Amino acid sequence: MRALKLTPAGNQELKFRDDAAIPAWARDAVATVAKEGLVKGYPQPDGTVTFEAERPVTRAELAVLMARVFGKKLGTVAPVQLKFADAAEIPP
Repeated sequence: MRALKLTPAGNQELKFRDDAAIPAWARDAVATVAKEGLVKGYPQPDGTVTFEAERPVTRAELAVLMARVFGKKLGTVAPVQLKFADAAEIPP
């Protein structure tokens, strides 16, 4: 949010099933990045989406977040073939 200099969304309603677990100090930032499409949450089998504030972020999830930030800042980024030895192990 800070890197993109986004304006806080204010008291916007969070649409995560577990939004009560999001700390008060983070709610505006979470609402802002969710509104911008940078954070989408974790889809659940019942059709809802959770934020899971206490869940550690994986490297793959961080890479997705960074790609979304760069996409917001620079426009659409074309995918390229990865040349890592373990590229097949990277989740979609």
